[in-house]
Amino acid sequence: MSDPRPSLLLGALCACGVTEGEEPVLLDRYVEALAASTAEVAAPAVWSGLVLGGVAVELCQRREQGGGEPWVLGAAPPLHEELIRALGEPVVAAVDDQAGAFSALLSGVTLGGPEGALRLSSSPGAVALEVQGVVLNAVEGGAVVATADLAVASGCLPGANLVSGSLRRTDGLGRESQLVFPASAGLDAGLAMSSLHPYLPQQGSLGWSGVLEGEDRSLLADDAAKIELTEEEGSALPLAVWPVLVEGSAWQAAVELELGL
Repeated sequence: MSDPRPSLLLGALCACGVTEGEEPVLLDRYVEALAASTAEVAAPAVWSGLVLGGVAVELCQRREQGGGEPWVLGAAPPLHEELIRALGEPVVAAVDDQAGAFSALLSGVTLGGPEGALRLSSSPGAVALEVQGVVLNAVEGGAVVATADLAVASGCLPGANLVSGSLRRTDGLGRESQLVFPASAGLDAGLAMSSLHPYLPQQGSLGWSGVLEGEDRSLLADDAAKIELTEEEGSALPLAVWPVLVEGSAWQAAVELELGL
């Protein structure tokens, strides 16, 4: 069933003296507003998925390199400086580092939202390192919960550090959404994370889906090479802008997805 709100809105505007020729312009603006609000809701899930993807790649590199720096209780995790900033400057609350398997609990994780915790676990699979991350952030009247299931292709070399998987997120209002990368099997094999900014992909695609205001909505970011970075004064990380396509039940629009702290 098509969304009746655009026609209802135009009817109200026409009753106030809007001429017939202006209706398409008003409809375009309304659809753009829907797309922009959808991208704003999707941004925390996309940001969480990308940051955890970067963490997964570093865990894979750590395993391939034979251990790396130790994870020390009460200290910052031994991750890239920008990943630590993106996570919210957390500290290691618990760690279990055994041969082949690894798990850790980080406290003070924000990912741009309220403070909470992140539990990480990784284990080698047949062709990839499998990484799970669970984020729990307490908010007034509820919690923000995000669960990521990721796989990093063996090798973890720069330019070949492909990460794929999904993230399921429930926000503080109880809205559920899902993030997948790649967006579809036919587009690419996963996200190739940058070595310069490890929370951002250089190549690949992702898709987001959720229900907003009773309507199924989706977001497609089909080419990470389109991401543009802007340095903002006072910001802990550069602002990333990714052109995306947002769709509702009977509309679609291209907007920019802003990612950062």
